[in-house]
Amino acid sequence: MNDPLLKDRESALDLIKRTALDTWRQQAGLVSAASPKTAVADMNGSDVAIVGRAISRCSADPRIQASADRSPFVSDDFLALANTGVQTGIDWQWLQLNAAVAFTKLTLVGDFREQGLITPAPPPLLLNPEATPIERGTPFITQETGQVQTFAIQVPISDRLYANDKSGIFIQVGQKLAVSAAAALADVCFAAITNNLALVDGDPWLSVIHGNRAAAGAALDVISLGAALAGLRVQTINGLKLSLPPRYLLCDPAIELTARQLTRQYFDPEALTVISDARLTGYGFALIADPAVFPCLARLQIMENPLMVSARRQDGGIAFKAV
Repeated sequence: MNDPLLKDRESALDLIKRTALDTWRQQAGLVSAASPKTAVADMNGSDVAIVGRAISRCSADPRIQASADRSPFVSDDFLALANTGVQTGIDWQWLQLNAAVAFTKLTLVGDFREQGLITPAPPPLLLNPEATPIERGTPFITQETGQVQTFAIQVPISDRLYANDKSGIFIQVGQKLAVSAAAALADVCFAAITNNLALVDGDPWLSVIHGNRAAAGAALDVISLGAALAGLRVQTINGLKLSLPPRYLLCDPAIELTARQLTRQYFDPEALTVISDARLTGYGFALIADPAVFPCLARLQIMENPLMVSARRQDGGIAFKAV
């Protein structure tokens, strides 16, 4: 048998959740689209306690309904909504931050154990005259190892802070956690460049021997940029000429203006993207090919969105755990 009262409660609860989430988005400075399913204008500026009490009153549990005015955060619906609000902030902010490591290739792995990264290198094709047998070739395989590095933090928020909140704190918590995750990811990615890690052949990744590093450093100008472009074009693997086009120019912040002036002068817009980061201070500059064409650096993740967040109650408030 269907309970009409229960359906009404579910509809009201859904309306409150949608309204609260859109209100928090608006208060946090995000775009909140007008919708007939929400009442954002009516809730805008309301504190979190009002939202919590409204959710509790719509609960199917009579005990939660009875305690709504005294303890608005007893309903699990409120905790789920807070978690959704944080994830909304993460999703929006992550889109703005991901460009800092665009020069890397995302590689999904299944667990935290050491991973063998096997990459098939392109084999050179041989001239094959008509009606002659095709010669047998050998697949070229390059293999390195990598391991997921884990970072985590727990952030407690007191009941006094969120009960009186009118700034969309749950959305903003998500935004700040996304900033922290992006910073940790960038630390690892840029460290791989600046530390110039050794590969399985014993040589460093960037090496004068391999021809992908200048024998002597030079200031960024037309001449040194031209030399770097030529060096990228003549890269080979197994004798195959790659003729790699540049896609990203990584540089020390001290030379960012010069980098942007040079790219604007000699390249079409969006053809060469400048990435300047404080982690490259004192490094100089490097040209990176498009990882979709030929990747040179991988970042390992166990899921598409690298930040996992869970909310739980703790004495005096809510705690968010980010991993």
